[in-house]
Amino acid sequence: MQRVPLQRAGNPPMSVAMIIFVVTIAVSLAGLYLKPKIVEGNVFRPYRVARGRDVHTALTSGFVHADMMHLLFNMMTFWFFAFALERTIGPVRFDVAWPLTDARETDENTQYILSIGQAF
Repeated sequence: MQRVPLQRAGNPPMSVAMIIFVVTIAVSLAGLYLKPKIVEGNVFRPYRVARGRDVHTALTSGFVHADMMHLLFNMMTFWFFAFALERTIGPVRFDVAWPLTDARETDENTQYILSIGQAF
């Protein structure tokens, strides 16, 4: 019976989840405490996106947070689920899945907000 090493020799592969985790914290903290225009320019505004403006915010809004509690809660949730998911499906699939789920959530929020606006 051949023994399988728990970890390869050399550097471990880069974790996509860790990159997203660190970048999200860095961008959010910079926007909250150093340059508020970072948050203002990346907040998702369904009205503007529905009219073809600020479409980039469908993805970039996932990197900014309204306040420290919002950031802490989201990063705690990300920590508990994202790393396990990445280990299960692999880093390449995770790299594809994460932006798609973030954009899908944004799209669902847009549809909900636009449907409320049409009711009035």
